[in-house]
Amino acid sequence: MTSRKINLLIIGNFPSHPSTEAFLRKYLKIMDNLFDKIYLFSGDCPEHFKKRVSWNDTRSLVATDGALSTLRLRVYYFILREFKTLFLFRKLLKKEKIDTVVVLGYSLLGLIYIKTKRKKIILHKGGKPFVLSFNILKELSKIHFEYFHYWIADIIAVEDKECILFQNLQQFTQKVVIIPLFIEENLFSYKIPFSERKCRIGYVSSLVTEKGINEFLESIPEILKERNDLEIIIGGEGPLQSTVEKKCNKYINVKFLGWIPHENLSNYLNELRLLVFPSYSEGVPNIVLEAMACGTPVLATPVGGIPGIIKDGDTGFLLKSNSSAHIAAKVIELINMPNLLGKVSTNAYVYVRENFSFEKTIAIWQKTIAKLV
Repeated sequence: MTSRKINLLIIGNFPSHPSTEAFLRKYLKIMDNLFDKIYLFSGDCPEHFKKRVSWNDTRSLVATDGALSTLRLRVYYFILREFKTLFLFRKLLKKEKIDTVVVLGYSLLGLIYIKTKRKKIILHKGGKPFVLSFNILKELSKIHFEYFHYWIADIIAVEDKECILFQNLQQFTQKVVIIPLFIEENLFSYKIPFSERKCRIGYVSSLVTEKGINEFLESIPEILKERNDLEIIIGGEGPLQSTVEKKCNKYINVKFLGWIPHENLSNYLNELRLLVFPSYSEGVPNIVLEAMACGTPVLATPVGGIPGIIKDGDTGFLLKSNSSAHIAAKVIELINMPNLLGKVSTNAYVYVRENFSFEKTIAIWQKTIAKLV
């Protein structure tokens, strides 16, 4: 605990998404122990915290898909959202005493205003750098969003040292603090002994191109050709959901689950002998840590902070590429090595329990906050 409790503003992601709520729940559990009052600007607020924080629902600030049909409309709604956000932050800071701001999403004008008020800003960098969805402004967005956020922050929190290079933070290392997220041990635990699990593998993540779902789907025919006894489950939602579901329906051995509620995820992870995660861009993905906490070996691409937690052949397995042929070959190889999978299952479980506990995470946050007070 800090010696003097202070007030916190958290700027989350403005759209709503189930995975965001799960992430926020862990973040709020930490901050609830460190701050006197929390103000949350986000499209989500976990049910447990709705009476404990002052939540400003930002879903109304997000334009509908129809409103983003042209480049001109996307620029217009982006600028409109920036000014609306600026107004809301200005109103809050005039009314309430805010000491520290944690940025999980993004804001340009809002953060400029917050900085002029001399508030301390902590930027959390998790996944890939934010880039606007229209190509003309790609380079502009990289400069004005990614580096602007790095420059304006007092502290940049990353989940693993590998993220420093991945997030282009070499110029800002004096601001960087490594703060891993914790595993919710009440939700994710080793329930089914590895030796008793069926011959089943899975993919659980957002159904978007950058997560490698297309390559995994393309690997399935080759995998089933060699191991027709293998069961495959796919969980998630996203823009590619209808395509994924249609492809899954072609196979008797493949089951599409759709979005899996976070409170049920552990049950599915405990049924797997291998989780395949061929993503192109990551920070330190929660699903990888959650699988490891359930004693489920993970086969993943070495992007972002993944090489920091998965040591090939020890706490998990690393892919050399995202190609469907390589994914298929590696899955077949590993499924045919049950003793190795069993060893990695145990190692992965022990590793996350020792390194991603709530106590360890909150201790680092306490030291970090103390520097700003």
